[in-house]
Amino acid sequence: MSVVLLFGGVAVVVAALAFVLNRRFGVLALALAAGALLAELWAEWLAGVIGGLGVSSVVGLPNGVIATIILTVGPLVLLLVTGPKGPGKLLRLISAVLVGVLAAAMLVRPLGKFMSLDADAMKTYKLLSDWWRYAATVGLVAGLLDMSVPLKAKAPASKKTKR
Repeated sequence: MSVVLLFGGVAVVVAALAFVLNRRFGVLALALAAGALLAELWAEWLAGVIGGLGVSSVVGLPNGVIATIILTVGPLVLLLVTGPKGPGKLLRLISAVLVGVLAAAMLVRPLGKFMSLDADAMKTYKLLSDWWRYAATVGLVAGLLDMSVPLKAKAPASKKTKR
């Protein structure tokens, strides 16, 4: 159950942020792809740096988990704050849900390396681990498609000149 809560919590928090901040899905999906690549390349090094700083004793998580989360979610957070806004309420909701699911999917394998699980949690993790690549592939392809569709920007309100 803790595995479901962990990845469900990630999905809900990311989806809520994406909805509130109204960011475009494609940019956020590609940020997660960049973060996953950064985590693959640099998580061990960053875990060593974090271990040297003693942060894990404060947070209570293994250094590898902290490093993986920082590197995977870092680009997403950056673009949640500064990225382009998305259009419409319905697309905003769909985008938020997709980004939340994609974020959880992108973290399944990297975080699985650092988790110790009981038998029931291992079954759930195995199921998530078997399906993560499909969710990630669909999410990333949808992100690329979203980025290839031009959206019309709202025209700025024109100021009437007094005569």
